[in-house]
Amino acid sequence: MQLITIPGTNERIELGAGASLARMVVAGMPAGGINDGYRSHAEQVTMFLSRYRVQWTGRGVYGDVRWWKGKRYVRTSGAGMAATPGTSTHGDGLALDLARPQRTWMFAHGAAHGWFNTIKSEPWHWEYRVGQDEHINNTAPTEDEMLSTIRTPDGSIGVITNDLRLVPLTSYSEYQALLDAGAVKPFINQPNTVTWNVLRALGGRIATVGGTTDLTPVLAAIEAQPNKIVTALSAWFKR
Repeated sequence: MQLITIPGTNERIELGAGASLARMVVAGMPAGGINDGYRSHAEQVTMFLSRYRVQWTGRGVYGDVRWWKGKRYVRTSGAGMAATPGTSTHGDGLALDLARPQRTWMFAHGAAHGWFNTIKSEPWHWEYRVGQDEHINNTAPTEDEMLSTIRTPDGSIGVITNDLRLVPLTSYSEYQALLDAGAVKPFINQPNTVTWNVLRALGGRIATVGGTTDLTPVLAAIEAQPNKIVTALSAWFKR
């Protein structure tokens, strides 16, 4: 199993599922909202034991009974169900827990991308089934559909999301996975310090000025006349 870190989060996911997630963001899924991804066996054990206790009789308040290592466990926590250690798709890197905006999009479009809400009492929990991903062998998206990427002065790479946020990647392998999935364009040349400071100061709003998420012409203009651009943008945002 090869894991990658989801851009802008500390959560990890299996590489193929991560490529699918990238395709969905390109297709219009709101970026962000990832509350949980890959979970190690030790983390699953900790979660399970925090919600279940050994009890040889009765079903408890929640009626949730599990068997693990020859012992009978009953859920005592209102925090929700937890899979028996070793059986969770989170442990395979093939599950995500999503915030409301993301799962709203998933209910409408997730199935075509191979993502399913498998626990009806947990609308936040989604699992990836690669065999049902209709987009896995799609023709590569057009350049206009891809997200822009930029290399920062320290050599790292960031992605400009559809909602015009700059999301730093934590490794080159994450960038390569997104590139291989056809979700992003190759990064543009490293900007100078003035350009980078303008981008960071204005954030995603800079793309609004040009009406596009393609930052290449904006960067070129800033490189040519940085002081003039800074003055003009500052005046524009004060209108």
